[in-house]
Amino acid sequence: VSCGVEEITALNALEFRFTKPDYFLENDGDEVTLSGCGIVLKLQDGKYARHSEYHQALLKAPKIKKQFVSPEWVANHYRLIVWKCAGLERTQPRVYAGCALTPENVMSQLLLRYSVEVDEG
Repeated sequence: VSCGVEEITALNALEFRFTKPDYFLENDGDEVTLSGCGIVLKLQDGKYARHSEYHQALLKAPKIKKQFVSPEWVANHYRLIVWKCAGLERTQPRVYAGCALTPENVMSQLLLRYSVEVDEG
């Protein structure tokens, strides 16, 4: 199970941070290109990413209509996604331990929710 996953609840998931070296390599630098989507996530102080860093990354992503990606929208979905992924790791560790709650999965699911709500909505 990923670092800190046992403590994540619906009430505190918004405060979750993806940190070095738990989720990023020490030599990654201040910016990390997320595999799968190619979006660049700029780490706060070169050390961690939370909902606000995801918001900034989405604003710079191609084909994203910035008027639909408010800080509140990202924070709400980030919280729900983190909580869901942590729950998967806790309840099904043989399947999801260490692979559900990842920076890439959170961004991928944010993009999916954007697509459903904005592009298809």
